[in-house]
Amino acid sequence: MRFKILLLGFIVVLVSFSLTSLAYSLFIIQDIQEIDMKVKIEDVVGMDVNDSVISFGIIPKHGGSSQREITLENMEDKQLRVFVKQEGMMAEWVHVSEERFVLDRGEEKKLFFTCAPPKDVEKGSYSGKARFIYLREI
Repeated sequence: MRFKILLLGFIVVLVSFSLTSLAYSLFIIQDIQEIDMKVKIEDVVGMDVNDSVISFGIIPKHGGSSQREITLENMEDKQLRVFVKQEGMMAEWVHVSEERFVLDRGEEKKLFFTCAPPKDVEKGSYSGKARFIYLREI
């Protein structure tokens, strides 16, 4: 009898978790976008004007930083909550001006990404991703 009660409890928890996950993914997450990030570390400075990625160009090996600006626009008919996350080899070097904010309908928001690698980083090419998670306001 005790085993049946534990099994029933486990099934209830599993079904609850599954329904919550389904509701969250179908009704709360509006969209997830990823944009590649890249930087080169060399002995010189260089610019990269490619706007399909967040490219910080070439940063000198012994210190320096580079900044890129992107604009997000809410084209939906509802308010969206936005979370910005960085991941990859260079994620710890990249700082964004705002990581959490709300975009009203039709609103644009400028974000500034700054890459400041440590002075002891090796020469080479580094990459990462900026992930934008758009959630519906409930």
